[in-house]
Amino acid sequence: PRAGRAAAVILSAFLLSLCMELMQVYVPGRVGSLRDLTCNVAGAAIGVAVALLFRPAAFLPFLGG
Repeated sequence: PRAGRAAAVILSAFLLSLCMELMQVYVPGRVGSLRDLTCNVAGAAIGVAVALLFRPAAFLPFLGG
């Protein structure tokens, strides 16, 4: 179903953002931030919601539908 696919997209955004925040430990002058992680995941969730509301047919190919 679409809900499971949308959740997979949001989970992927979370995992990618988490990796990026954790990798900042190795970059001098950079610090990972829970706020950045939260904003990235919220942005992904909003993007999924907008795509499902306004362009559901265009969104499905990216989710394997």
